[in-house]
Amino acid sequence: MSGKQDTGAQRHVRIHRRPKSGERRRQNRLALAFFTAWIAATFLSGWVGIWFSVGTISIALGLTAALVAPETLRAEFRTNGRLVMLGVVGGLLMIAATYTLYPLARWLVPSVVTQSAALYATFGGAAGPKVWVLLPLVVLGEEIVWRGVVQRPLLLALGPIYGTLAAAGIYSLSVLAVGSWLLIGIAVGCGLYWSILRTYSRSLVPVLIAHLSWDICVFVLFPLR
Repeated sequence: MSGKQDTGAQRHVRIHRRPKSGERRRQNRLALAFFTAWIAATFLSGWVGIWFSVGTISIALGLTAALVAPETLRAEFRTNGRLVMLGVVGGLLMIAATYTLYPLARWLVPSVVTQSAALYATFGGAAGPKVWVLLPLVVLGEEIVWRGVVQRPLLLALGPIYGTLAAAGIYSLSVLAVGSWLLIGIAVGCGLYWSILRTYSRSLVPVLIAHLSWDICVFVLFPLR
C-alpha cells in the first residue's frame, strides 16, 4: 500500500517530465506563434496605445494557452507555502531595489526623469478602478506567455542557464517597438530577474506574485517622481 503512494517528490518529477519529441515540437510552435503575436501587438501600440495593445494580447494569449495547453499550465502553476513566500520576498526585493536605485539613476543619467515621465504617460491607461481588475489579468497573461509558453521549451533545449538567458533576451526584444530606452532597460532587468525566479522555482506562482506586486506598487500606488 505505502509503495503505491504518490509522494510530493514523485508528483514533482511527473509534472516536470521531459516531453516527447512530438509534444516538444508542439510547444516550440506555440512559443513561436505567441512571440510573433506579441511583437505584432507592440508594433500596433503606436496607434492604439501600449496599455490597450499589450493588455489585449496578454489576456488573449493567456486564454489561448489555457485552452490549447492546459496540462502545461497545470504544471506551471503548482504551488505551496514556500513558493508563495518566495514570490512575496521576491516582490519586496524588487520594490526595494527600484526605490533605492532610482535616485542614483536620476543623478547619473538626468534624462531618466523625462524618460520616466514619458513612460508613465505611455501607460496612462493604467489608472482608475479598472486597473485593479485588468492589471492582474494582464500580468497573468504576460507570465503565461513569457515565463511559461516561451521559457519552458528554451529551458528544455538549452538548459537552465542558457535557457534562462535566452528567455530574458527574447522578452527584452518584445518592447523594442515601443521606442523607449528606459522601458528596454526595465525589460532587461526585470525579464532576467523573473526568468531566474521561474527557473529556480520551476513554477509561475512566485514570478506572478513578484511581478504583480511590483507593478501595483511602482505603476499604481507609488509612481516614481
